[in-house]
Parts: sequence; structure tokens; C-alpha cells
Amino acid sequence: MPGVPGRGGPPPKRSSQRRRRNKPDQPIEQAPGEPVAEPPKLVNARAHSALGRRVWKAAQESGQNQFYEATDWVAVELLVHSVDAYVKQPRAGMLASITSLMSSLLFTEGDRRRARLELERSTGEGEVTEDAANLDEYRRRLQSC
Repeated sequence: MPGVPGRGGPPPKRSSQRRRRNKPDQPIEQAPGEPVAEPPKLVNARAHSALGRRVWKAAQESGQNQFYEATDWVAVELLVHSVDAYVKQPRAGMLASITSLMSSLLFTEGDRRRARLELERSTGEGEVTEDAANLDEYRRRLQSC
């Protein structure tokens, strides 16, 4: 839905790429959660399709899962069952439902940006980040003037 934060529209830029960092319109309410919800075992994993097992594994290995609560893992399990049903017998509208559920679980980069969640990849020692490379370029240009 356009105009509603987190829904619709193009994904916002990463915070490192934004020029201004405006304060949010409304303060974020916080509530205590469990420390880290451990992903449960996928019940009867061999009965699921290969794609369903890949979805489950991807959810376990992805960085956003540190924010998942037990209820989110139930949603991931529902997603696996939905993917299995779609693989066995595709029906109109099923794919839209699956992608909607994936979006609510922040499976894609665009979904995470809309939710203002950024996953940082660790850089090895000696690796130059894009921002540092740009800064070096600006310095070179200034020195040549």
C-alpha cells in the first residue's frame, strides 16, 4: 500500500547511502522478547519437497532470523508446507500467497529495507568498503586541484 511505511513502493536506500537521516514519524514501541528463538526441527523433513527444504534451510541460515520469534518459525513452517503444495499442484493465486508470506518474513533485500533492517556482511581485514573507496577518490580529486 503506497504511503504506508513498510508496504509497497520502491525499497528505500540503505542508511549508508542516504544523505539525510530524518527522525521517524512515530516512535517505535518496544516489548521484551525471548533472547533468541531457536529454530525448531522441521517435522518429517524427508516428506517435504526439495524446494521446501531449501526454504527452511535458507530461513535458518539468513541473518534476519535473529529477530524471529517462535511465531515466526511457525510462519516459516507454514511457508514450507505452502511451497510443497505449490510444487505438487500449482494453482492460481498460490504463488502470490507464498511471495506475500515470504515478504512478511523479510526474505528479500527489498523487504528488509522497507522494514528498515539492514544486514551487514563482515569485511575481511584489508578489504576496502565502498564508502572508504569513495572517500579516497574524493581526496585524490581535492589534491589535484
